[in-house]
Amino acid sequence: MITQNDLKLAFDAATVNGDRFVGLKIQMSGFEKDEIIINERENFQAKLEYYQRVYDEDLNHKFSQGIKILGITSANSFDEIQADLID
Repeated sequence: MITQNDLKLAFDAATVNGDRFVGLKIQMSGFEKDEIIINERENFQAKLEYYQRVYDEDLNHKFSQGIKILGITSANSFDEIQADLID
């Protein structure tokens, strides 16, 4: 299980490593498949602040029951994100 700390470490590592994207795997109740969200480098700081504000320590959405961040990765291509979070 990943936590808020893991989320921050992943965004920080992506910034230091110069990765273009941070991808998140989101579980949403009522949907058969998980959702993949891809954030571009220019939005890293704002998106991290958003996720820290909207998700609890265990990465459950604070305001919408049944939504949870399951995974996070950073990469320079969508294919790499797919390999890490889907395949």
